[in-house]
Amino acid sequence: MVTFSDSSAPAPAAVYVERELPRGGVPAYLAARRSGVRSFALWSDDRRRERTAAVVTLSAGAACRDTR
Repeated sequence: MVTFSDSSAPAPAAVYVERELPRGGVPAYLAARRSGVRSFALWSDDRRRERTAAVVTLSAGAACRDTR
């Protein structure tokens, strides 16, 4: 569980984090991990009925490798 705040609208007190499996299933997930990409879904309830946000990250090391 992660707590957060956003001044644009009232935010839930906490969200539930779930790592997403990309299209292409496990092979695509493993390829994304090797390239430094991570994707997470943030849900406002523990039953995953209301999605709050999606977060996609790229590791700094991966970003440096991609620019060479």
